[in-house]
Amino acid sequence: MKWIVLTYSISALMLTACGAKKATPDRMVRFATHAPILHQDDSLRFDLSEESAQLMGIESNKESIDFQDQQIALNQFALGKHELDLRLNTADGPKMEKKTIAIYASTPPVKWKAELVAIYAHDTAHYTQGLEFVGDTLFESTGQKGRSIITAYNPFTTEIYKRVNIDPSYFGEGITVVDNRLIQLTWQAKKGFVYDLHSLEKLGEFAYGSSTEGWGLAHDESRIYKSDGSEYIYTLDPISLEETGYLTVSSNTAFYKNANELEVAGELLYANVYQKNSIMVINKHSGALEGVIDLSFLTEQLTKDNNFDPLNSVLNGIAYHPERKTFFVTGKNWNRLFEMRFSSDAP
Repeated sequence: MKWIVLTYSISALMLTACGAKKATPDRMVRFATHAPILHQDDSLRFDLSEESAQLMGIESNKESIDFQDQQIALNQFALGKHELDLRLNTADGPKMEKKTIAIYASTPPVKWKAELVAIYAHDTAHYTQGLEFVGDTLFESTGQKGRSIITAYNPFTTEIYKRVNIDPSYFGEGITVVDNRLIQLTWQAKKGFVYDLHSLEKLGEFAYGSSTEGWGLAHDESRIYKSDGSEYIYTLDPISLEETGYLTVSSNTAFYKNANELEVAGELLYANVYQKNSIMVINKHSGALEGVIDLSFLTEQLTKDNNFDPLNSVLNGIAYHPERKTFFVTGKNWNRLFEMRFSSDAP
């Protein structure tokens, strides 16, 4: 474990009136580090500006934080920003102080390898927002008000099974399939929809919680993951669809916004980066950014028709095919769907 010592300046309030005693300083707890960035394998040291003062407890998000010998082990925090509530006993009585700390991933992301396996046709009218396989059936949701649809088709045979139009007042976004229900987001309406997987009949809707918008969806055996363009990826209960928490997408030096369409494969979460021809590889448990996949070479394979908009027709849409052990990616108004293999091996 690394030890770090972090010193913050303290403004002390001095009373100059005759006979007045020195008041308790504005800040009793002083944190110190020589490192500009905190990681989970660090320990944060603190001291008190008054010998008589005692730190009685620390809480973050209403949970107690352990500390010993005036040090706080940072491995008890998730990645991201945390507000600490510090409870003190001072010469002037009880006092509360607040401090915000930011915890980053311990290791930097690495560049992943992308191998092109095959190329399939893709409808350029599709402003792609979500992709998901069920067997060989690819479910796709598209955006734009008045043009948003959900369609189910076989990319290998090009057979179209179902297609439904979304209410024109909504901008369709990401989808995922859980227990024969297709879950769909809308962009800024703070509302999502639930459909029967086979008929695509609408079964109901759900409201967002703390997340501000709807971008991408994915799921594993225990939870749904939802992006909203911020540095947070929210987790949802797969039954109630209520938000249960969030991950902060973090490298060893920064937090990252703009995770768009999502897919889960194994222990990793794959996220298109909005308006970038790249994919972030994220640890689905911690939010740590483990890798980056550069897919800019795919644009050389595209034929651009009248549906293609140079500003908005960007990479978006990623689906994992478990039997083939490959990923399928496309873009908004792209004429190609690409089958890929991704690997953390150096190119």
